[in-house]
Amino acid sequence: NLRKVIKAAEKFVEDACRYLEPHEKFDAEKWLAGNKKDRNIQPIHEKYGELVNEICNSERVDYRLITGHEAEAIINNESSGKPLAGDKVKGLGLMGLEPATALKMGVNPDSLTVPYWNLLAGIRYLNYLVRRYDDLPMAIVAYSCGEQRFDVNYKNVNPHQAVYYQKIKALMDVADEQLAAE
Repeated sequence: NLRKVIKAAEKFVEDACRYLEPHEKFDAEKWLAGNKKDRNIQPIHEKYGELVNEICNSERVDYRLITGHEAEAIINNESSGKPLAGDKVKGLGLMGLEPATALKMGVNPDSLTVPYWNLLAGIRYLNYLVRRYDDLPMAIVAYSCGEQRFDVNYKNVNPHQAVYYQKIKALMDVADEQLAAE
């Protein structure tokens, strides 16, 4: 049954990317140039990079799949590094987590505005999704739209979820460049 879900999810990612081509071609460079201040991963890395790495180590994250840059890119996209960002409907804190997701990851939803707890829940969730789908792009799309929606109704997931992955990928590339220059 999980194989069916994975095959369907792979097809969704392909279809969503194909759908975007004629309708809304995503231009990573243009998007990144649009607001350089908000697309600079360096401040997030300086402020939260050590904590992200500490949590990745304590949670035994597979570094072949998640390097920590993914979490930093999600932080940048979800909250611009602001721990108090969001709301209970769209997600709270640095990684934009819904309270139910935090609870599922063993973190008290009332603590989602505390960076450590938000990062712990977010990294656990991303790690869970990567292990579940065995594919980082699918995990990031599922992170964005919710795993239940991704599993049950992958064909009707908003095609903009593919743009979400492309934004995260662009931010990860920027992080690699910025941090390699250190």
